[in-house]
Amino acid sequence: MRRRVAFLVALLGLFTVYVVAGDRSRASLATLLQEVNGADPAARLDATREMFRRGPAIVGQLESAGAKLMSNVSPHRGDVVYSLLRDDLSLGNAAPATFGLHVEAGVSVNEVERMGRVHGFRLLPFAQCLPEQSPSCYVQLLPGKRLVDVLHDILTTEPQVRTVNLNHIEH
Repeated sequence: MRRRVAFLVALLGLFTVYVVAGDRSRASLATLLQEVNGADPAARLDATREMFRRGPAIVGQLESAGAKLMSNVSPHRGDVVYSLLRDDLSLGNAAPATFGLHVEAGVSVNEVERMGRVHGFRLLPFAQCLPEQSPSCYVQLLPGKRLVDVLHDILTTEPQVRTVNLNHIEH
């Protein structure tokens, strides 16, 4: 009897995941963009995944919806996704091996360090990580890691990351 109940609970869980994913796949781009830039970490993560799933084919629609290349210290997450889908990070005035993380309140340095071990970055030496700042902290890619890949991985797996920014250098 317990096995049947466990099986039914697991089946219901899979069905629920399928229905939620199905709903997201039918969501309008305007809805996805709103969720990507929103405050709900789970919705933000799901909407980001769906936008990446749809791929570069939505770049024109994102432009029409107001998305632009990320260019400042606090870009909208939708602008970051747009830049990655367009394959244009505009690194002309940015340090190519560092970037800023904007994290949710209450995220600890230990959690940022864990993200770094998973995704291939580390806190810059002597860097503070303060969630109330924007960005919360700057990090450095580990050798052999590509910025595009690391940003994509973070945005599609880390609900505690609100957005990221390039490390622009003033000349």
